[in-house]
Amino acid sequence: NLAAQARRQAGSSFKPFALVTALENGLSPSTVFSAPATIDIPLDNGTVWHVTNAEGSGYGSMSLESATVNSVNTVYAQLMEQLGPENVIETAERMGLRCCPRVSEPSTPLEPNLSAVLGTNGTNTLSMAAAYDTLATGGQRVNPVPVVSVADAQGRVMWDASPKPKQVVDPDVASVANDILQEAVSYGTGRAAIIGRPQIGKTGTGDTHTNAWFVG
Repeated sequence: NLAAQARRQAGSSFKPFALVTALENGLSPSTVFSAPATIDIPLDNGTVWHVTNAEGSGYGSMSLESATVNSVNTVYAQLMEQLGPENVIETAERMGLRCCPRVSEPSTPLEPNLSAVLGTNGTNTLSMAAAYDTLATGGQRVNPVPVVSVADAQGRVMWDASPKPKQVVDPDVASVANDILQEAVSYGTGRAAIIGRPQIGKTGTGDTHTNAWFVG
């Protein structure tokens, strides 16, 4: 069951969780970062995390909004270091990225590493859809259910799932994130996914290009 049991790197489709964390911590879409082609970030173990933009291009400086629309890795690496991996991971799990441990793999917690912002943790389409749905519903998390209701032969409802939405992201934060992710589809990295209606979305590519995502 690849929808629930795959272990796939999310790539840059993980970045919206860092975006939401940044907005929750008072950063503005217009906050400016340096955007070199490559950046080296020292790690606690004495090594260096070498980050390169997907196209190998540098942009001088750019806003958080533009860095999201164009999926600039070096900006998001700095953002992850500034916010702290633990805080971004908490946002991702709060939004639903480990929504369904009884039926979904991986069921272990996300690893709070700096590289998590580039999607190095394993995930699957069920949990990614659940987490992005939290933005689509204005910050309300609704866990996915496989059966909505059960009725008898006369159409009487014998059982109803009755999903219970939980507000886990401030509606204003979700609205700003959605505006940025609409731009990512309209004229950013998600242009190939345009279907002629308002939509939010984000692309992602895993290491060695073995996993490619569009979540919308």
